[in-house]
Amino acid sequence: MNKALHGLKQSPKAWYSCIDSYFLKNVFMKCLHEYAIYVKIKESDDTLTVCLYVDNMIFTGNIPKIFRDFKQVMIKEFEMTNIGFVTYYLGIKIKQGEGGIFVNQEKFVKEILKKFKR
Repeated sequence: MNKALHGLKQSPKAWYSCIDSYFLKNVFMKCLHEYAIYVKIKESDDTLTVCLYVDNMIFTGNIPKIFRDFKQVMIKEFEMTNIGFVTYYLGIKIKQGEGGIFVNQEKFVKEILKKFKR
């Protein structure tokens, strides 16, 4: 698997196939409208939502213990690293704090304005 994930043209497909199998085997439901989103809902309505993009993963849910357990399992199962809270993802800047979660695309807007010399 290591060889398949590093440097080969089929790397993304091999990675996606591996993690897709893992999620489905572990009772995650794949979103019908977005192939990169998986949701796991327990009987107590505890929810974990995972979004994959190439080799990055963002997850959220309603119970902090779910986050900790999920991170530990994923780090062990896939030798992943935890880089902490997301700050920038797919061109969207994300700032998390006591007052909530704020998102913006300031960098994208500046690039568009620069492109059109505004």
